Amino acid sequence: MLPPPDDYAELVLDVVATVPEGRVTSYGAVAAAVREVTGRGSARVVGRVMAHYGGEVCWWRVVTASGALAERVAAEQRARLRSEDVPMMGEPPRVDMRRAAWAPSPPDLSRGA
Repeated sequence: MLPPPDDYAELVLDVVATVPEGRVTSYGAVAAAVREVTGRGSARVVGRVMAHYGGEVCWWRVVTASGALAERVAAEQRARLRSEDVPMMGEPPRVDMRRAAWAPSPPDLSRGA
């Protein structure tokens, strides 16, 4: 059983929850947005947060900077992205980041105040 997400993980989840339908963002872009308010984090850390707690948000809208899907859930992620008409290309399919990438804003720390 996982412990509840810590403050950093909550911020990651808050950012991911803002990704609009039909668009994607990268682990690195999420990390950069959260780093603006926390001063810490990396794409790898965001990946870990998503692996543990991503089921709480639209996890399928987060891909690598190259548009590659998460290996262990690629089939489900691909199906969800296709259902949102996210542009994909190549084989194995990856997201066309030039057309689908969305840049998240830093999380609002006053949301719970």
